[in-house]
Amino acid sequence: MGSRPQKFVRREDARLVSGRGYFVSDVAVLGMLHAAFVRSPHAHAKVLAISTDDALAQEGVSAILTESELGALCYPMVNPLIADAKIEVRPLLDGVARYVGQPMLVVVASSMAQARAAAESVIIDWQILEPDVDFSSDVVEATQSGRRDVFDFKIQRAESLVPNLLATGRTISVETKQRLPRLSAAPLEPRAAVAVWTAETASLTLWLPTQTPSRAQADLASILGLQKEKIRVIAPDVGGAFGARASIYTEDILLAASARFLCASLKWTGSRSEEFLSAMQGRGSELKMVLDISDAGQLQSIKARLDFPMGAWMPFSALAPARNATKILPGFYKVDTVQITGRGYTSHSAPINIYRGAGRPEATLMLELAIEKAARALAVDPMQLRRQCIYSKNDFPLCLPSGAVIDSADPLQLLDRAELLFDYSAMRKLQALSRQQQGLHDVDNYDLVDEVVGIGAALYVEPCGEGWESARLSKNTDGSFLLATGSTAQGQGRESAYAAIVAQFFNVDAALVQVRHGDTAQCPEGIGALASRGTPIGASAVLQACRELQQKLITNANTSNSETVDVKYVVAAETWSSGCVIVQVRIKRATGELRIDKVVWVDDAGHLLNPTLVNGQLLGGMAQGIGQALMERIAYDDWGQLITGSFMDYAMPRASDIPNVILESICTPTDANLLGAKGVGEAGCIGIPAAILNAALDAVAPLGIQDLDFPLTSARIWEALNHHRLT
Repeated sequence: MGSRPQKFVRREDARLVSGRGYFVSDVAVLGMLHAAFVRSPHAHAKVLAISTDDALAQEGVSAILTESELGALCYPMVNPLIADAKIEVRPLLDGVARYVGQPMLVVVASSMAQARAAAESVIIDWQILEPDVDFSSDVVEATQSGRRDVFDFKIQRAESLVPNLLATGRTISVETKQRLPRLSAAPLEPRAAVAVWTAETASLTLWLPTQTPSRAQADLASILGLQKEKIRVIAPDVGGAFGARASIYTEDILLAASARFLCASLKWTGSRSEEFLSAMQGRGSELKMVLDISDAGQLQSIKARLDFPMGAWMPFSALAPARNATKILPGFYKVDTVQITGRGYTSHSAPINIYRGAGRPEATLMLELAIEKAARALAVDPMQLRRQCIYSKNDFPLCLPSGAVIDSADPLQLLDRAELLFDYSAMRKLQALSRQQQGLHDVDNYDLVDEVVGIGAALYVEPCGEGWESARLSKNTDGSFLLATGSTAQGQGRESAYAAIVAQFFNVDAALVQVRHGDTAQCPEGIGALASRGTPIGASAVLQACRELQQKLITNANTSNSETVDVKYVVAAETWSSGCVIVQVRIKRATGELRIDKVVWVDDAGHLLNPTLVNGQLLGGMAQGIGQALMERIAYDDWGQLITGSFMDYAMPRASDIPNVILESICTPTDANLLGAKGVGEAGCIGIPAAILNAALDAVAPLGIQDLDFPLTSARIWEALNHHRLT
């Protein structure tokens, strides 16, 4: 590679922060009509009759489309990540509503206001069916009588990792249980779509805020019965995705089918309410773990059960959270016997898909909660317990019970650096002294205490995607370069990072490198942006393209023509990032308010191409992790009506909620890709929530409180504190 110094500037920022971004809602096509959806007001109901006369009579309304006009459409395919999963094939418009907000038909008018007004005038005669789920919990769990299981499987391992471990000593069992509320990705831009049908070529062009343009193209081609080449998908600027835009939506399908039926150009711009009602949600699982540990502090067995609601229909990546969570247990910990059970089931609510972390936070949470609970039961320091139960650097590569292989890691270094940066020993001594002065050894003194302080940690792993990605690189006759990537971007700074790789390799200014992404007509087929794969796989494809182009330029040194190479780069293996987070929190006794005092975070993402972008991804993930831990929660009432349908009801972290963080990166090399890089995009949602919860539980442990559920709102903590006092 060349040595020209490169001053790194994110080329995307000036345009985005000055309001010059180009989002789907900005797309305008000559003669474009507007669409709105009539949505179900019921969680479970059957359509008996539809009256559209009043709606059709309104000014500007040109069509109301149902299955009669659009034909027998189906839901998109589901990635079969779990063997024997029962994936139901069902018509998209079958006259049955299975969640509040489900689109039932399409209204087309000259303006968006006219389309929305007409949609409100459509009258549907419903036969209301009782939801076969219990909406009383955050998990929205199906009742035994009405539940339809999607999958139910076990992963087991029994072997002696430590000789004679079970021969002597006493066994202590600890049990943890967590109900994770559903979360909204809450993107800056609500969903929108534009579909243009060109009758002369029988082709379709769609603008979608998608993470996966090539997959959207393939899914729509399959559903609409078109050749893939007849569909062009364009993803312009995307105001946040986080997994909720990794699969196409039913609205995308209906809009595309409507444009074809009408031979027209259609636009749908969703409202924030529609985003809350019908967008794909994250988390929502119920986690249980029993950990058996010897009195000498050696882990003997874990039994984990993870239950996942799947929602009313399954997007492409719906099985990924369950697959990932069961795949990575028990992480870095030495355990003789492992039994992991995963179960998924349908529920009458919006669909569940991957959400930043996708199963990794669930596994980390239950495991790290069990470790710190076991440490309290043994009256030992939780960091010391981790230290004596984890693998060392020389034990890698490490094969997990699922068969997954962690290629490289150094857990002990993560613990050492985090403890040093946190000043862990001194902070624990201060905590012990404070508790002694407060008299917290005696619960009767609790009323005299203004606040309690807790310290908690989490050690995490992050699998970072497998498979391949593409790149097409050209050198033009004027010396500039054009890079087209199959990966996409939703704010990660990918254009800047990829341009920097090309510029450094060819020793040119980054301004001479143009980057294209998110357009199936201008870019090679690719996987897209998900699973922290953008740098390990996507950037490796760019580097491979640089190498092949360089060789081609040498071979054809005498030609003056532009040169192009196409690359499909396949990684040798999956990379695994890892890290350690230590947090101190402070809880006010009178109000239950939790404040984060201190965060230390050591992350291992392998070789860092650009520390600035890495830090941005880590801090952004931390903000989302704090949101999950302290405030975010989607809630339904007993009949499946959404009661957190706006930002008045659904809390989001603000700048004042984000604490300062001491952040350090270490590098454990990997040979799994050309760059030695590991993923980083999801780490903040993996380690941060578990560390915060452990810190909160450590704070209230002297009062005998052993369990708290997310989100850790003031009301929830206050209730736990006062319930304990009253009982």
